[in-house]
Amino acid sequence: MSEYKMLGELVCYCHRCKLNLNHRITLMDGNMPARVLCLTCQAEHRYRKTPDQIKEAQPRKAASNADKSKARQSREEDVWRQKLDYKDVTPHIYNMNDGYMIDDRVLHPKFGLGLVIGFDFPDKVHIFFGDEVKILKAKKRES
Repeated sequence: MSEYKMLGELVCYCHRCKLNLNHRITLMDGNMPARVLCLTCQAEHRYRKTPDQIKEAQPRKAASNADKSKARQSREEDVWRQKLDYKDVTPHIYNMNDGYMIDDRVLHPKFGLGLVIGFDFPDKVHIFFGDEVKILKAKKRES
């Protein structure tokens, strides 16, 4: 870490110029600069680290939201696969004019065995076919 001193110069981010430029320290907060003066536009503002300094200072996150979303989707797919493997329930043969309910097993002539997992109204059904979800035309059956 650099040693900062009053009226010393440093490179930091200028919000007016939108660049990393030379600044003069005008106010210190302990051993860190609090306010600086841009030597290019003469604007005085609070000290802002450069984007590179910010990236170095931040610890790496354990898992991003995308990773969490993928993990959640993977768990959902595992549950759907287990429901698809139930042998005691006879699947319905897919017909776009029929109605289906959540967790109904459907046998499609092209995609094979699937599981109904959701609906888009008025007439779309989401069916999980082992490795992907397809949106097909069908109705929601009221129980």
